[in-house]
Amino acid sequence: MAAPECVPGISTKGLGSGLVFEAAFCDLSESDKYRSLEVPLFSNDSGHLSSVENDYCESGLLIPEQMNLESAPYLLLLCDSLIPA
Repeated sequence: MAAPECVPGISTKGLGSGLVFEAAFCDLSESDKYRSLEVPLFSNDSGHLSSVENDYCESGLLIPEQMNLESAPYLLLLCDSLIPA
């Protein structure tokens, strides 16, 4: 489904689809295990948001019902094509 022209994009148009932003947070629920939640955002060729993923431990485990996430991400990726707010 195409976004209406009045909907602002999140990335530069015409660069194809791909990752434009990602944040990853440590899950402190189990002190003896390193776990993380990664949230990447993807845009399409028109520059609009096309998908959002929620990956837990790089998709190696199911996302638990409850997590204890650190408030600040340990990884923050901003691609050059991302349009600043």
